[in-house]
Amino acid sequence: FFGNLATNLLIFAALGYCYFHFVNLGETARRIRIVRELEESPDGLTLPQLLERYNARMILRVRVRRLVDNGQLILREGRYFIGNPTLLLISRTIR
Repeated sequence: FFGNLATNLLIFAALGYCYFHFVNLGETARRIRIVRELEESPDGLTLPQLLERYNARMILRVRVRRLVDNGQLILREGRYFIGNPTLLLISRTIR
């Protein structure tokens, strides 16, 4: 009994660890991008320069284009709709 319990707890803890880091990937990616921008600028960057490089409109445009290209979104008559629902199902699972 205790052997199975220990195994189950270990597996549960490992899955919880993976889940936690999977959920935090998006935030980590943004921080990595900022650090890389600073690495490429030996003189450093001001906040306005960082904001210029990390333009929210541009980032949204790129992400939406990628979702359309992958079939996750469909553009019809100037409006976006869910295409392939795989990403939606994943988001519901980790919410």
